[in-house]
Amino acid sequence: MTEPVAATVPVVPTLGRNRVGIAALILVLVAIALPIIVFIVFLIASLGAGARGDDVGWAGLGGFFIAVASITFVSPIAIVGVVLGIVALFRHGQRKPQAILAIVFGIAPALAVFGIPAAIDTLF
Repeated sequence: MTEPVAATVPVVPTLGRNRVGIAALILVLVAIALPIIVFIVFLIASLGAGARGDDVGWAGLGGFFIAVASITFVSPIAIVGVVLGIVALFRHGQRKPQAILAIVFGIAPALAVFGIPAAIDTLF
């Protein structure tokens, strides 16, 4: 007596997690979010000190300049994130969206390390 043969279901290979891509995306998002957080904290601190009228505008302008200055400090983090994104992009058998997002979002903060000193030199 022969036994019935069970139909085999083809196994679809799933892509593994790309931990390098996730790390790259986190670094780039930190580099983007930190200057925004610095600006908000600076503005809230000036409002908490009792600033009114023109003082709020000057505080906002000062917060903007401090946030721009903080970009120069977080630009190396963005550069590391872009490099890790490129490395993660070429890893075989792993997901790619995090790496692509890290590269796309990290280019502007990474180039800011060169653009801000040039802008300061031009303006002043």
